[in-house]
Amino acid sequence: AVGLPIDDWRTWDGSYAPFETFRTPARTKTITQNVGGYLAGRFSLAEPLSLVLGTRVSNYKTYTQTYTKADVRTRGAASGDQQVVTPYAGLVWDFAANYSAYVSYTDVFSPQGNVRDANDTLLDPVTGKSYEAGIKGEWADGALNAALAVFRNEQNNVAESTGEVHPVTGFNIYRAVDGVVSKGADLEVSGRLAQGWNVYAGYTWLQVDGLSYQQDPRHLLRLNTSWTLPGALSKLTVGGGLSMQSGTVMSTNPGRPLGGGKYDASNLPMGGYTLVNLMARYDLTDTVQLAVNVNNLTDKLYYTQYGFYDGLIFGEPRTTTFSIRARF
Repeated sequence: AVGLPIDDWRTWDGSYAPFETFRTPARTKTITQNVGGYLAGRFSLAEPLSLVLGTRVSNYKTYTQTYTKADVRTRGAASGDQQVVTPYAGLVWDFAANYSAYVSYTDVFSPQGNVRDANDTLLDPVTGKSYEAGIKGEWADGALNAALAVFRNEQNNVAESTGEVHPVTGFNIYRAVDGVVSKGADLEVSGRLAQGWNVYAGYTWLQVDGLSYQQDPRHLLRLNTSWTLPGALSKLTVGGGLSMQSGTVMSTNPGRPLGGGKYDASNLPMGGYTLVNLMARYDLTDTVQLAVNVNNLTDKLYYTQYGFYDGLIFGEPRTTTFSIRARF
């Protein structure tokens, strides 16, 4: 029931004549099995050029288990039982001593679990195609590595929430969307810049077209570094990290209450945020380490989820952890 006209909730005894309820499928469980195997090989076409070929065979099926009052389990008939072949191919070109470039293609097959439409029917797995190209480099005998990749995914049957609830089962209702395209780029640098100084930097740009909202951030930046002090302080390592992401959009289900049984189910924007972490580690002996980690140093207030009757799930506040690690 929605929008109950209760005069005073503090004195309400819970009774309400028009109150409507429904039985949920609490005694059933939908199980998805995806069992398969894969085979891959790398073939040298010429001295600087290699071909990578592979395939995976997946045996996919979904069924429902029902629990009776006597705790007797009855397995429902399997649905979606099928075998799917997912091929993969790529070319790797070692065009210089420290550099290589590659292109790759693969089919997409990904079951979506217990996701149902308005007819209480399980949605088919996500299918499509994925393309990727990139360049990799290494320096200082492999101590420092960098990689740049661009990608494009074309997918069908992608589940998207309608913001509605099935009146009988109580499950969220989803629709299958075809023609969803996600594209983006990844840049990573990792390794040792100098003796005792290790770094990692990564940036991701992502654009999703075809859905009514993009839940993943368009921009994500990650920076981490650690430094083992020289000389007499060589047992001490200090470091820190920075994580920055742009704003996202969250759907609501069924939406923000407006009164009179009405709801605002429009999508909600969430602002981006930056998190800062610090660490220090001391080698007490060759086998025992002492460490302290501070997460979310600035005690940034942020949300990891927003929606469902304006419910909020807060991100982790500033926390400090002390630990002792021993190896035997």
